Amino acid sequence: MIDYHRFCQIKHLHTHEGLNASQIAQAVSLDRRTVAYWLTQEYFRPRTPRPHASKLDPFKSDIVRLLERHPYSAVQVFQRLREHGFAGSYELVEAYPYSVI
Repeated sequence: MIDYHRFCQIKHLHTHEGLNASQIAQAVSLDRRTVAYWLTQEYFRPRTPRPHASKLDPFKSDIVRLLERHPYSAVQVFQRLREHGFAGSYELVEAYPYSVI
């Protein structure tokens, strides 16, 4: 994927220098098909990351319930989640924002 600066560079080389997609690709070290695609675009659209589910998502309500009852440490929460089938890492549990609870 390209950034805004590279997009502007491609457009400039095409519009002001009169270079074709192959020439631009060689000048900016990109594939010709990538350059050809961006030449067809009117404006730059950055790629938006797709949200993905966390292994922790199904257990978040359990974490809230546990912490409402007792001030467990991340290690204790992790141990209890493992007992209920959690397959994620300790670091994932530790990074969960306990201050939100």
